[in-house]
Amino acid sequence: MGRYNHFFKNASYAPGVNATANGSIYFTPSSGTYEVHGPVRDKWASLGYEASCLGYPTSDVLITSTGQESNFNGGTVIYNNASAQTVSNCNAPGTNQDYMPPGATINPQCNQPVSERVGNWWCPTAGGSAPTQAHATPALTTPTGGFCNSSGCYHQYDDFKVDFESSNGSWGYGPTTLGVESHSITWQLTGAESRAQPVSYFNSVPTTDVIFSGDLFNAAPGVEGDPVGGANGVNVVGNVDAFTPTRWNPNGFKSYDNTAYDHSQVIQISWKYPGYDGYWYTYTKSPSSHDSAKTTYRFDGVDQLPSMPFGGGYRN
Repeated sequence: MGRYNHFFKNASYAPGVNATANGSIYFTPSSGTYEVHGPVRDKWASLGYEASCLGYPTSDVLITSTGQESNFNGGTVIYNNASAQTVSNCNAPGTNQDYMPPGATINPQCNQPVSERVGNWWCPTAGGSAPTQAHATPALTTPTGGFCNSSGCYHQYDDFKVDFESSNGSWGYGPTTLGVESHSITWQLTGAESRAQPVSYFNSVPTTDVIFSGDLFNAAPGVEGDPVGGANGVNVVGNVDAFTPTRWNPNGFKSYDNTAYDHSQVIQISWKYPGYDGYWYTYTKSPSSHDSAKTTYRFDGVDQLPSMPFGGGYRN
C-alpha cells in the first residue's frame, strides 16, 4: 500500500473541472519516495497508475540525452524528445524473476565438455574467452573478510557493506559458446533499507533486451525464504555493446522492509542474443542480514548465504 500527493500548476484548480495534475509524488515502504511528471506520468496514468503492470515508481523522472525516463516495479517508461513518443516496457508476471523459489539449479551439462552439450546453457567458470575489462567500482576500504564459491567472491567491509565480483560465466547453445558474462554488485544496509549500487553487467559479445531485476527475501542463512511483497524492481536497459560495462542507473536497486528478522536481496541480469527466442540469465543473492529489533539490519557474515545463493540458465 502506498501514499501519494498530486500537484497542480493551475492556481484555480477545482475538482472535476481542471483536475489534470502536473506531477505526483508516490511513496511505498518497499520502494521509497519518487516524483513522476510530464509525458512519463501521462503514460503511466493511461495504463492505470500503480494498478497497471508497471506498479509503483522506483526512480524519479530522469533527464536523458534523448528525453526522459523513469523506472517502475514492473518496467520502464521512456519519452523521446525527437519523436514526442512515449513507450513503456512491462514484464509479464514471473518474467526475469527466475530466482523465485525453488530457484534455478546449475545445469548438469556444466560438468561436461562444451562439445557434448545440448540445447541452451549457462555455466559459471566454464570455457570461452573471458572479458578483458574489470568492472569499475568505487574505492572501498580494505575488506575485513572474504568468501568465494563457484559463482564468484564476496568481500565484507563492515557490518553494513558487502560487494560481489562474479567469476566468468559462459553461455551458449549446444557445442557452441556464444559469449562470456560477468557482473559485480555492492550491497549497502542503512536501517531497514537494502541498496544494491552499483550493479554492473559485462558481456564479451553484443547482447539485446538486457534487464536488471531485483527482489528482497525474508531469508536467514541456509533458508530459501519468501519474497517480501511489493519489493521487486526492474530496470530495462536494452541493447549493450560487447565489452561495455553497463549499470543499473541511476541509483541501483533499493528495497525496504521492517517486518522480517532476516533479509537477503537478490539481483538478476537477463539478456538476449540475436537468433534465439528466449533469454539467458544469472542471479546472485546477498549474504543474509538480521536485526532482532527490525530497525538496523547487519550482515550476519560474508559466508552466511541463503540457500540457492546463485543460479543461471535459459528461459523461452
